[in-house]
Amino acid sequence: MNPLLKWPGGKRRIAENIAQRIRPYMDDRGRYVECFAGGAAVFFHLEPKKAVLVDICKPLMAFYEALRREPDAVSDELDRLQELPFCKETYDALKKEWNGHDYGVKFAARLLYLNRTCFNGLFRLNEELWFNAAWGKMEKMPTFPPREELRRASDLLGRASLYSNGYSLVLRATHKGDVVFADPPYWGTYDRYAGRSFTEKDQRQLARRLQSAVKRGVSVFSSNIDCESIRGLYSSWSQIDIIKVRHKIGKTAESRKDVDEVIITAIPPMQDRRQLGLFNGAVSG
Repeated sequence: MNPLLKWPGGKRRIAENIAQRIRPYMDDRGRYVECFAGGAAVFFHLEPKKAVLVDICKPLMAFYEALRREPDAVSDELDRLQELPFCKETYDALKKEWNGHDYGVKFAARLLYLNRTCFNGLFRLNEELWFNAAWGKMEKMPTFPPREELRRASDLLGRASLYSNGYSLVLRATHKGDVVFADPPYWGTYDRYAGRSFTEKDQRQLARRLQSAVKRGVSVFSSNIDCESIRGLYSSWSQIDIIKVRHKIGKTAESRKDVDEVIITAIPPMQDRRQLGLFNGAVSG
């Protein structure tokens, strides 16, 4: 299924590309682990049987938790919000209420509403984790996820463990058979959507932790911008593929253009089923 939220840097448009790379290495023994969940586009696309979702953005993970527990109640509240006058005054009032951080059903429904009606889908939080994106100036109300879609999302989230902290502890707890997808804030980009920066030091630490996971038998996939610094961190121990992605959240049309991104893949040798397949039928007796 498609992700419910529009998210800066989200993988909605290339989720199938990434999923095709991941699927051969998923089985019932391991878990799918998404280290920077955001809109969780790849998770929703893969629909894994066992998963771990982690993101440092507490309001985001509170949204997923509320939806997991009470999808019908979230749908009822979202229906009520759509009956309000569709205007900037309604948007500003709901944003103010949402920023009270009273996590629960109303909080989750308001997040869906604000996410679909803010300027250009640019979800943004300040250092206090308050939503501060402007009204989208839309002529008519956008469409919202129907009840059945929220129920389906709830079922998928019911298969996942949710963590609202940094990726490090979860990544260190991965083990042989797990599959990790890491989609961090990209090198050199605006990265304060959850109230903090992801620095060059953080990028280097992530690369080290991912490499350690591979050594433990974890299949690792990651994404980033194509640049010399990222290639320097990953090229010696992983495969790097370039893909073109159109960015659509820029302020102007000129800023919304195709850019080169990379998909980083590192598979433990004895878990590479393409290698194991070479021996099919070669052993008898």
